Formats: sequence, C-alpha cells, structure tokens
Amino acid sequence: DKGKALLNLIVGTDLEPSEFERSDFFEECRHVFHPREVQAMDEATKQRYYDADIFWLSRSWDDKMVPILDMINHRNGKWFNVEHTSTHIGEDVRVFAYRDIAKGEQLHNSYNECYEETCSFGAIKYDYVTQY
Repeated sequence: DKGKALLNLIVGTDLEPSEFERSDFFEECRHVFHPREVQAMDEATKQRYYDADIFWLSRSWDDKMVPILDMINHRNGKWFNVEHTSTHIGEDVRVFAYRDIAKGEQLHNSYNECYEETCSFGAIKYDYVTQY
C-alpha cells in the first residue's frame, strides 16, 4: 500500500488498471484440475503452474503468444527501428525494418504506436518507464 501511495503521489491516480485482482489459478482452471489432484501437488509444482499463468497473462496477446515480439524492446523517437504485421489477421507475424539499422544496434518497436520522442502518450504505462 505504501508503494501504491507513493506512485499515486508521483504520477497521479489516473493509471490503468487501477485495481488488479486475479482469481486463484487452480480455481479458475477447475475444469482441468480436479481438487484432489491439486491437493496432492507439492508446493514447487503449484508454483510452476502459478508462474506459467502469470507469464501467459503478462506476455500474451489475449489469445496467443508471439515470442519474436518479446525479443524486441519498446522505445519511441530516434530509437524506433522495427515494425511488425498484426497478430490478429490469421497469418504469420513478420517483423521488418522501419529504417536502416546499424550492425549491433538494438531492435526497438513501439508498444503504443507513438513513433515520435515527444509523444503525449505519457512516460509510464504498461509497467515500464519510457527513456528519452
């Protein structure tokens, strides 16, 4: 609660999501796991299921995971150098250069489709801080 209060003091209270509650993984997936099966699991196995659930929640695009896009970081402005095709058109995702990319240069796309350094999108969104 102290961390949330500090963040609200620094950036205000208009951040989304304002509340985040996640039901228990095994309760949510009770059609897959029988309660006796869950009871018999050791804590390390349960933790692996919880970790996989959080990984899916944080890295998926609602209905699919796209590992190639996880390898590309976000940064707008002069650092933005790659784009990708949509993940929702039923075709393979393709990543392509937006501009010439120097040998050894890190790949950056825009998570918020705001390609300028001076975007009014805001510095903090989606659990990361944009560097300028």
